[in-house]
Parts: sequence; C-alpha cells; structure tokens
Amino acid sequence: MNVTIRFSAPLRRFTDGRAYVELKAANVGECLRSLQDLFPSLKQELWNNEGGLNPFLGVFVNGENINSLQSLLTPLGTDDEISIIPAVAGG
Repeated sequence: MNVTIRFSAPLRRFTDGRAYVELKAANVGECLRSLQDLFPSLKQELWNNEGGLNPFLGVFVNGENINSLQSLLTPLGTDDEISIIPAVAGG
C-alpha cells in the first residue's frame, strides 16, 4: 500500500531535509524498517537499544497513536498517512 510518512522538523536532519516521503508498506513496522533503509541515520532515532520502538517517539496513523492501535502491526491502507514526532522535553 502507498502511504505518506511525514516527519516533524527535528527529524528532517535525518531525512535530507524532506518533510515527507511515500513508501509501500503493509504495516507500520514494515514502513519503519523501509525508512531506516532509505535514511540509515534515522535508525538510531526509531529504535531503542533492545530493538524496540523508541519510547520517546510518537508514531501516528491518520492522527491516531499506534499505541492505541496494533502498534508496529497496525495495518496500512492506500492513502494512509503516518506522522513521526519526537517527544519534546523541557521545563
């Protein structure tokens, strides 16, 4: 399925400045693995040391957090949109 992946501004330094890309993927996990192949420096932002999804990263499919869906197994359909947003810390 063709999906659009949108990157928030802090992640664009890992995506050659691109705000979005389009990929074919059946689920979120497949999509993220394709992204790390396309942008190898993004890998360190996507995954933690154990190989799981970085807990300080918000991944949304059509505005819904994948944690409230099926996480990395969330299926994707044609024209779905994924947004990847790092957590903002401060005080």
